Amino acid sequence: MKTKSEVFSRFLSLNIGTERIVKLRRLVFNKYIKCIMFHYANIPLDVIGSKSEGLDMSGSDTDIICRLDVTALEKGYSSNDTKCIWKYDSLNKDIHPGYVMLETDTNEIVSSHEILKNVLQYEMNDPLAKEQHGPAITRTSLSEDHDYVIGVQSEYWPKIAIEWIHRKRNYGWPSQEMINSIVQKGCYIVPIGSSRSHTVDDDWRLSFCLAEKELVETFNHTQLLVYGVLKVIQKEIIDTNNVQPLLCSYFLKTVIFWVVEETSFSFWTPQNILCCLHLCVERLLQFVINKNCPNYFVKGNNMFRKRFNASQKEVLVQKLWVLKIKTLNRFPYYIMKQNLNIDMLDHLINQKEELNIFRLLFMIGRLCRNMACTILSKILPINKSVLSTVKKVPILRKEFDSMLCHFIASDNKTIGNKKRYKLLYLQMKLLTENSTNNLVSGKAWLASCFYMQGKYHECLQVTDIVSDNLYVCMFHNGQKIMKTDLFKNVLNCVSDATEIRYFSSYDIIIPFKSSLLVKEISEEFSTQLLQINNKYKYSTFNICPRLYIYFLRCLCYFRLGDTQRYENEYEKMKSVCDTYCGSFSPMHNTNAFFLKIIFNKIRHNITFDQQNSFDASRVIIKHTTELDFTIDDISENEENINEHFFSTGLSSKYINDIMSVGGEP
Repeated sequence: MKTKSEVFSRFLSLNIGTERIVKLRRLVFNKYIKCIMFHYANIPLDVIGSKSEGLDMSGSDTDIICRLDVTALEKGYSSNDTKCIWKYDSLNKDIHPGYVMLETDTNEIVSSHEILKNVLQYEMNDPLAKEQHGPAITRTSLSEDHDYVIGVQSEYWPKIAIEWIHRKRNYGWPSQEMINSIVQKGCYIVPIGSSRSHTVDDDWRLSFCLAEKELVETFNHTQLLVYGVLKVIQKEIIDTNNVQPLLCSYFLKTVIFWVVEETSFSFWTPQNILCCLHLCVERLLQFVINKNCPNYFVKGNNMFRKRFNASQKEVLVQKLWVLKIKTLNRFPYYIMKQNLNIDMLDHLINQKEELNIFRLLFMIGRLCRNMACTILSKILPINKSVLSTVKKVPILRKEFDSMLCHFIASDNKTIGNKKRYKLLYLQMKLLTENSTNNLVSGKAWLASCFYMQGKYHECLQVTDIVSDNLYVCMFHNGQKIMKTDLFKNVLNCVSDATEIRYFSSYDIIIPFKSSLLVKEISEEFSTQLLQINNKYKYSTFNICPRLYIYFLRCLCYFRLGDTQRYENEYEKMKSVCDTYCGSFSPMHNTNAFFLKIIFNKIRHNITFDQQNSFDASRVIIKHTTELDFTIDDISENEENINEHFFSTGLSSKYINDIMSVGGEP
């Protein structure tokens, strides 16, 4: 049994994450992502959800809880806070335990559904708001969806949860030091009432989300793996059509809190992981049979109250019983059938760990580059605390600095030669450093700089390196694009995440105000298009680095008068994404469509007024042969644009505005 448990534990580490990767996820989301989100929201906030706890599986989320500019204070306590204060009584027997009524200083009830309705109406007018579901609004930040919820911070620990502080604990978890730390931070009060519909609620729910995150961070790795596999079980086995509304992942978190508190820390080892999992499922089954799932902090709050009826309970009990007796026992045998022993799993775990580190580095790098552009483009104001964090963290500082080169005006004629030389030297230094970090994307801007300076041969030399090595690119935007057999061989040759990153690529982030973007492209941006992007706080657009590299090669050979070679490079540009980019084709096909038109405009000397959409359409239709597209290509391009927009989660308001001017960000 122990051997099976050890193999099972390693299998879970492979699929859920190692101790090292869990710690890194927590650092990234709780410090770096929080810092970046604060830059965009500019209000106090906390990052919660599975990813901030160190888990990143299918369905894992990142929620942002934003603090209202008001403090909640339990009656009987005093505060020196100068902010507006709402009072509450957590011991009010007329309200379900775990819920409170908030009152103003004049004893007026602060209705949760009224506050929520007003906030949601205001937030949904935000152009970045995508949709509302329940008390949350999904907003798109840097092509990532995050659920934003509001909360009022209670300065003190609520009286109804004092039992949690003094609860008798036989095994010392959580420690008294951890309890004191949690209590000092108080809790949140969120606008979700105790009814099932939440449509006319006046009461608010006590939320211990920050306390829960701290408790999860005290888990050893076996406890975290069990927590992770419980989430998988809830989603893949329990959460089917006939019981879908009955259980949620929060109940499973509550289960493991109770079980961890009531068992010895020494019990939670890889050798016992199957027993630990059985114990948690047994406790969940007990809660369902009793129709009572006590909240971990407020025992009187039965979270199964009005949750399911007798027939639904019977279905749920049957599922959990089968899970306990049969399904859990089959897990180890399933793994054994795959002939995975401990040594093989350890090797796979080490490789997966480096891949996970690479993906985290890619994500934080992309977010930081976008944030840098909003600051340097003056789309959003500079926040000193955010910049202070960026300066202290090497990876953030490096990514931020990599975007500086776009905003160095080395061709400014109003400055002296000495200052211009210094700026040019700094720009080239940043570009060279960036080009050594990455095989494809990092070299695109160095080549672009050479082209802008009229150094066409140097531009071609840099792009030669890229074009000759495209086949060894393992990932694009964090997703595998290399053929499986070659991927395995290359992966066995790289030693860490830094080398994986070198053999990867990402869509290059181009500030609209970039001094490195070739004028052949920047001149195509209409004033209206720039105004719309500024309105929605979008300071950049993305382009496939392979396309941009071949576009530069076309331009270089055209400027050098080498017709045969620019024709060859043009054909490669048209097909490069089909060869290497896979699932990214909708956006990249859109990129290719516009780059084709731009290059063909140049080589066939076709001109039209970009500000005049009627004139542009007339000229384009007249020269479809020279511009190398058909009317069907236009329809296909519109479909690609729409698919790209919706896949990246851009708001419908932004999409409508952009499409109205016939542009693409």
